[in-house]
Amino acid sequence: MKLRSFGEMGTHVFNQNLKITQLGKLGRIEEAIKVFSQKTQKNTVTYNSMVSAYAKNGRIRDARHLFDKIPCRNLVSWNTMMAGYLHNDKVEEAYEVFVKMPKRDLFSWTLMITCYTRNGELQKARELFNLLPDKQDSVCWNAMIAGYAKKGLYEEAKKLFYEMPVKNLVSCNSMLAGYTKDGEMRIGLQNLIVDGFVEVGDLDSAWKFFKKIPEPNVVSWVTMLCGFARSGRIVEVQDLFEQMPSRNVVSWNAMFAAYVQDSQIDRAVRLFSEIPERDSVSWTTMINGYVRVGKLDEVRQLLHRMPYKNIAAQTAMISGYVQSKRMDEASQIFNQIGTCDIVCWNTMIVGYAQCGRMVEAQFLFNQMTNKDLVSWNSMITGYAQAGQMDKALEIFDVIGKRNIVSWNSMIAGFLQNRLYLDALKMFLMMRKEGRRPDQSTFSCGLSACVNLAALQVGEQLHQLILKSGYVNDLFNLIIDGFVEVGDLDSAWKFFKKIPKPNVVSWVTMLCGFARSGRIVEVQDLFEQMPSRNVVSWNAMLAAYVQDSQIDRAVKLFSEIPERDSVSWTTMINGYVRVGKLDEARQLLHRMPYKNIAAQTTMISGYVQSKRMDEASQIFNQIGTCDIVCWNTMIVGYAQCGRMVEAQFLFNQMTNKDLVSWNSMITGYAQAGQMDKALEIFDVIGKRNIVSWNSMIAGFLQNRLYLDALKMFLMMRKEGRRPDQSTFSCGLSACANLAALQVGEQLHQLILKSGYVNDLFVSNALITIYALNGYGKEAVELLEEMLIEGVAPDQVTFVGVLSACSHAGLVAQGLKLFKNMTQIHKIEPLPEHYACLVDLLGRAGRLEEALKIMLEMKVKATAGLHGALLGAAKIHRNLELSKYATEKLLKLEPHKASNYVLLSNIHAEAARWNEVERIRVLMSERITEKQPGCSWIELGNQVHSFLSDDAAQPRIAEGKDVHQPMLRNFSNGVWDSTPTLLAIINEIHVKLQMV
Repeated sequence: MKLRSFGEMGTHVFNQNLKITQLGKLGRIEEAIKVFSQKTQKNTVTYNSMVSAYAKNGRIRDARHLFDKIPCRNLVSWNTMMAGYLHNDKVEEAYEVFVKMPKRDLFSWTLMITCYTRNGELQKARELFNLLPDKQDSVCWNAMIAGYAKKGLYEEAKKLFYEMPVKNLVSCNSMLAGYTKDGEMRIGLQNLIVDGFVEVGDLDSAWKFFKKIPEPNVVSWVTMLCGFARSGRIVEVQDLFEQMPSRNVVSWNAMFAAYVQDSQIDRAVRLFSEIPERDSVSWTTMINGYVRVGKLDEVRQLLHRMPYKNIAAQTAMISGYVQSKRMDEASQIFNQIGTCDIVCWNTMIVGYAQCGRMVEAQFLFNQMTNKDLVSWNSMITGYAQAGQMDKALEIFDVIGKRNIVSWNSMIAGFLQNRLYLDALKMFLMMRKEGRRPDQSTFSCGLSACVNLAALQVGEQLHQLILKSGYVNDLFNLIIDGFVEVGDLDSAWKFFKKIPKPNVVSWVTMLCGFARSGRIVEVQDLFEQMPSRNVVSWNAMLAAYVQDSQIDRAVKLFSEIPERDSVSWTTMINGYVRVGKLDEARQLLHRMPYKNIAAQTTMISGYVQSKRMDEASQIFNQIGTCDIVCWNTMIVGYAQCGRMVEAQFLFNQMTNKDLVSWNSMITGYAQAGQMDKALEIFDVIGKRNIVSWNSMIAGFLQNRLYLDALKMFLMMRKEGRRPDQSTFSCGLSACANLAALQVGEQLHQLILKSGYVNDLFVSNALITIYALNGYGKEAVELLEEMLIEGVAPDQVTFVGVLSACSHAGLVAQGLKLFKNMTQIHKIEPLPEHYACLVDLLGRAGRLEEALKIMLEMKVKATAGLHGALLGAAKIHRNLELSKYATEKLLKLEPHKASNYVLLSNIHAEAARWNEVERIRVLMSERITEKQPGCSWIELGNQVHSFLSDDAAQPRIAEGKDVHQPMLRNFSNGVWDSTPTLLAIINEIHVKLQMV
């Protein structure tokens, strides 16, 4: 209750503060004063809101008077007072506040610099600008450039413009306004304007302006060429390159870089060979091109050929190895470099961190003499990914000057490791230190609030986001959040409320509908889009592919204005999905730049169709395969039972992940080679749940039920938590061993683990009940499934009908069979009819059983005739027995038990001639009788026995126990009951301990 009261009080204070601010903006100052005066609980925000209201309404003295009375001023208090003076044109008073400020943020500096530039006091503005501690933000630069341009000081404006780290449209407009006079351009302006438009990404305006230049010089051409190249507009780059009257090495490199960026590696190689004079940029760009498409062997050869190896080229090579997680080879290159620059050091540290090798990362980090923020932040991210947030915090605490990435890395790290409170605490600490959050910070903060169900904190963050200018990012974040959790209706409702959705909003919504297969909504949204980028085209294409509308996908693919690698790969995947592998192969051949994703998709198609030789052809054409490609091939060979080839590839892999290891286990299990599967399993460094399940399922598939249970117990002893697949396999093993007590223990574990409503687990439990004659329990479990909303399948009804048959629940079984077909719409299989025939047969309703067999739509199986035979034999119906047995002999002519059954039936009827005929027929067909097999639970172990198996170590002991039991039974004495109960209790106790 106290917590709730506190929350309500906090919301009330927030609303009152907001009301003061709004009244101040509307000029209703007296009402604002009244609200302020009536507040019994005032916080710093309350005072700041009132100071702002006074200042905006011209009552600057009242604002200053109240400011002086604020009990605990924060940075916002000082900024508000300074902004108030500036709003009332009191520059000197504002500067006095600025000087006295105990701490300033970027907003404080921007206010004063902007004020001086607008008043024409450029010397004072420049003095402040030079003292500005962080010059990364463009606002202060723009203020200074605009001030110089306005005063006609073009050289100073131009100098500052070129020094500016990141130019934007405001910067360009300020320069343009200064350079333009009476509609005539000053000399040298052309290149500056082209460069300005290129810098802000407005290539259409840059191109229009470029075409108006009477005689563009080489700088103009290269600036325009680089702009198109950086934006991936490859067609325009090619056209411009061809039109150039003369080319220098910069223009060659720009054209070359465009091909590399577009992954057109073959064209890049050809152009590289044509460059008249290559510089270090040419070589480094080509190396980077090979790295981008994963051809690391070619990279290594090119680096070896390079006449003068520079640090940039070597770092590009290292980066390639890092991306492929080949850290040992990256380390070889790194150790060959005489003096590494900071980028090279950071690349190695990032690589080790991404691979979870934090010991090596820390070793390199300690060796660095000059660390930048990338170094520190990489270590924080690495430790966060490794789950070592204590070490991440140690690194964070000793950083001299943190940037936004440092804070975001810590907050995101806490979030990844589910330390949501710590994430919010770090967010608050960041705000206290005056750091301005960005969209990433807000995203993490909102995620933490969601996980903590902290609604009020989330609302406060919402208000901060609205004030910060990240409104569109917030909208997109919320839409993306709804899409991620599959709540597309809420996402759509929210999308429709956005005043001006940007392209990210449209694409996020489009991709959400596409992934969920809502093809109609995707089409409608695609048609409504005001503008489409390649991502939206690809999303629409992927929707058609996912919906198997291959003809529409082909048509859309032909209409895409500019296809990227995703477009080609998606279309290839579309053909693969519908089995049109020849068309997929043709499209791959047409693809201008083949990437590993498209080739792996093609391989996957051949693997699914078991066309492994063709898959191998594609695989062998790839220069450097990624781990997904390797695993696809291994899985393919394993599924085809070609374990020699699978093992050969597996041995060649330099970097194996758990998918590789688990695929080999599954392959050997399917091939019946559990000894080799166990060898693989034993050498896995760090197993996951799939590794354990693959082994347990493998033992189960190969009827090694005891080994399956032993593996389950070993898994539990190692502290691994079973999932529904593990439990399902364990219960199936118990069912096949008739180990009811072990099955009951597993059932208890399932109840505790929360998998009781899993279909596979429920089916396995029903099977155990059926095999042990617990019909009522099986039916009750089915009813529980239906109550919990778990839809039964064909396997469920085979189990429950079998249970009804063994327990003699005839009426219940017939009713369930009817419900299966009429309510659950499940088509009966021969196994269902076999259960029904057995159910009716055991009850002596042989005519009904035979009628069902004759009228059913499915083809009769040996199981069906076996069920009929068993019933006929129990009720001594000779004719029906003979009918069923003869059917069995036709279906299973080499099975000895069928002949023995028929012989026994004739013997009971004293038809000795028939008996002799059957025995002769049996010997002629050379049938072999399988030995009997039994299991017994004893001393926490399940032992299996084959009849007359001398190899079984305890067979003699079993006989010694068995003979006295028979004597006691024949004498009508059963004195051993307490001993048996004691054994059962012992089993329970030991299993519970395990």
